[in-house]
Amino acid sequence: MSTHHFPSTGAAYDACQTGWYFRHTAEVEVKTGDVLVIESEKVVGICDTWPVAVTIEFGHLHIPAHGASLASVFEGRKVTAEQIAAAKTLAELRGWPVRD
Repeated sequence: MSTHHFPSTGAAYDACQTGWYFRHTAEVEVKTGDVLVIESEKVVGICDTWPVAVTIEFGHLHIPAHGASLASVFEGRKVTAEQIAAAKTLAELRGWPVRD
């Protein structure tokens, strides 16, 4: 699992869709389960086919359906409980509220 920083949730979403983004003129791969940090919007998310925010703020990322947990969103997918926990920890360290 890697952590990637983006200028916007839109840029993070696009990177998850293509699997790549440019950082300082170098191409960087983003993979399922990688953590997405968007300081400007106070959002932390997890890369997947449809990237999902673990924070209450979500910008252009997806959020769990009403009543669904983050764990249930990723059930049967390649995202692990450890990756979800790591993303939540990064958000909490910044003082950003997280989803259950």
